[in-house]
Amino acid sequence: MEPTQEELAAEQAMAQVPKEEEIRAKVISDFGFDETDDAERIDKIVAERMESHKKLSQAIGQKIKHREDAERLRTNPPKPAEVKEPEFSPKDYLALIEAKVTSEDYEEVLRVAKVLGKPVSEALKDTTLKTILATRAEERATANATQTKGARGAAPTTGESLLQEAEQKEMVPDDDAGIQKLAEARIAARQKK
Repeated sequence: MEPTQEELAAEQAMAQVPKEEEIRAKVISDFGFDETDDAERIDKIVAERMESHKKLSQAIGQKIKHREDAERLRTNPPKPAEVKEPEFSPKDYLALIEAKVTSEDYEEVLRVAKVLGKPVSEALKDTTLKTILATRAEERATANATQTKGARGAAPTTGESLLQEAEQKEMVPDDDAGIQKLAEARIAARQKK
């Protein structure tokens, strides 16, 4: 909500710090002080009111500045920061290919190159980066081998083993074919009895 012209004018008036003489005259008339007999009291009250007016003026000034900044942002919103892709030389591309850097390791290579302050082709020669890449490759190979061995070693399930698993471990197959086999095994077991 935009402030009205009257509100803006009142704000501007309150932002102005009155002169000390004006405040002194107002204090004397408000309290009925004698200028010579009550000089100490007058000075104290005038100092407090001057400080009060200064603080009020600062607060109003900040409010006006914030309103102006908000209006400036509203009319001229900041442009989004552009994401800058790193620039590679043909030598860098060749180095990435020759080092057989995978897409999973790409960010790590860029990070190390940035930390070292070297181009990618030079960073790939760093022994620490070579160790990191070798460790990651080994971890991926181990994970792949583990997955492959697990799938090869699975024994075919029989109706009896399905029944035992379902009864002992309370495990039911989660696919339609497994559920069908379990049902057939239960029917076969009942027929044997």
